[in-house]
Amino acid sequence: TLPKPGRVTEVCKEWIVHEDGALAYRLQKEEVEQHLTGNKSRNAIVREDFPRARDEQKREEQEAIAQYHQMVMEQEERDAAVARQLALRIQKEEEERRRRVELHDIRVARQMQEKELRRQNHVSPPPPPLSPAIVHPASPTHLPLGDVNSVGLPDVTELAAAQFRGLSVREEWPPPPPQQQQDEDDEVDDEGEFNEEEHRRAQELRDEELARLLQQQEERLSGQELDQLDRDRLMAIEAQDKELAKLLQERERAKARRARERAKQKALLRKQQEAAAAEEEIRGETPTTPPPHHHPHSEHETSPRHRHRYPDP
Repeated sequence: TLPKPGRVTEVCKEWIVHEDGALAYRLQKEEVEQHLTGNKSRNAIVREDFPRARDEQKREEQEAIAQYHQMVMEQEERDAAVARQLALRIQKEEEERRRRVELHDIRVARQMQEKELRRQNHVSPPPPPLSPAIVHPASPTHLPLGDVNSVGLPDVTELAAAQFRGLSVREEWPPPPPQQQQDEDDEVDDEGEFNEEEHRRAQELRDEELARLLQQQEERLSGQELDQLDRDRLMAIEAQDKELAKLLQERERAKARRARERAKQKALLRKQQEAAAAEEEIRGETPTTPPPHHHPHSEHETSPRHRHRYPDP
């Protein structure tokens, strides 16, 4: 018996729908499996790369720390060498300055001594002669009249030399004769006190002038030495500041480079996490098994190939 008219076309349509559903199910299953396989491989790559990146970061940080310590040690050695050189130079300059000051002091003292001796020899007036009545006529130590040493006074040149050397004038006076009268003793004492006071004032003036000259010379020399020392110290400080600035700049660059690398790694990890989350959402929304005879291609959405091959009756 022959089938009913028009039944062949209906059977063909049903068969085409069945084939399309099976094909769609197989394609969907392959797509899901491929997606899961890609997720597994990407997760494995992430698990392998993350410890490696962390180890690499630790290694770079350790290398940077070691390099920084090495630079600090080298800088300390250079600073110590510069400090030793400066100390030696300062010591030599100080010794040289001390020798110059000593030589200058000796020369100035000699000049002042010669000047004072010349002034005492040419400027100081001789003392007045003594009266004959003052001297005892029967004294065995009697000297000619008019002699200043007849009463035991020291010579003017000896007095000036003794005072310039810082000696006491009274130590060089000879003891007075024991048989001189009281008037003679009084006159000698008055004249000795007058000469001693005058020479003391002259000695004080000379000492003040010498001290002023020495102070001026020392201030001038010390000013020159301090200027040179200040320049040397400023140069050393500037060199140290340059080295420190260079070191800080290199450290900031290394820190910025590590920060950029960490930011890149964080961005990559965030993207991978977002991709994994999106895949999890897609996998959660995707149905595991399709309906038995339902597919997006319904009975009314037949492929053009079959539509042209099997036209409607």
